[in-house]
Amino acid sequence: MKLKSLALFLLLICAGWYPVFSQCPIIPLPSSYQEQPGSLVLGALKRIVVHEERLDGVGRFLQQQLLVHKGLTLLESRNGTKDRAVTIDLQPGIAAEGYHMTVAASGVHIVASDP
Repeated sequence: MKLKSLALFLLLICAGWYPVFSQCPIIPLPSSYQEQPGSLVLGALKRIVVHEERLDGVGRFLQQQLLVHKGLTLLESRNGTKDRAVTIDLQPGIAAEGYHMTVAASGVHIVASDP
């Protein structure tokens, strides 16, 4: 459920609501954040990559939300590179309800300890 919420927050960021936020365009506000130069062109994304079966629902949720709200048709894949993709992974050791998200011109990478 946590990753579904994060996927929805990613959608909010990409939906163009970010001018409303003066410091950090992510809801809820992360405990830390480091802004970097550059931008992500949402239309350049081609796929959503989930490396584990447990994340299939999260990938489908994000895929549906991006289609409904932005008109983007992204393919869901179990394999693939991070280039021009939203990649969702699991990694032990991240605090409960915590996540790491990296947004770069080449794509988005989201990592959490559980779905």
